[in-house]
Amino acid sequence: MNITIRPEQGSDDTAIYELIAKAFQNKIHSDHDKQNLVNVLCKSSVYIPELTLVAMGEGSQLVGNILLTRATIEGKLSSLALAPVSVQLECQRREIGSMLIREAHQRTVALGYGFIILMGHKEYYPCFGYKPLSAFNIRLPFEVSEEFCMVMELMLDALENVNGVVIYSKAFNS
Repeated sequence: MNITIRPEQGSDDTAIYELIAKAFQNKIHSDHDKQNLVNVLCKSSVYIPELTLVAMGEGSQLVGNILLTRATIEGKLSSLALAPVSVQLECQRREIGSMLIREAHQRTVALGYGFIILMGHKEYYPCFGYKPLSAFNIRLPFEVSEEFCMVMELMLDALENVNGVVIYSKAFNS
């Protein structure tokens, strides 16, 4: 399958919404509402258009997306939060999610962000170098199993002297 990754365009909104809803409909550790969270985040001050990417398959069909938004650690340090990576069900296990993550990492560094925080699959994200938040004394502002909370350092020493509680946008509470 030939895949092209590009920034999201306004005309992608409906396809992204439907993709996310379907991709997470049967996931055990999902609130099954990520598509609405993405809509709210994309209309908030934490939205970064350059870091909302889509994967396009054959026939210009949208088959995946990834979203990174701004977050802070106790209001002192700019960070990014990854939520979510979605791939069309029939296209999963074809490295599309991996391609989106790697492209997002490259664009993140190019924009000067040193690390990404996420809450996600405990076996998938470590393959990309994500490590437990607890290893850096970083905590989420809500109760969640530690094994799902991770961070990826993209620039050398970006996490040096970083610790505290992640402050997400109010959009996450909508």
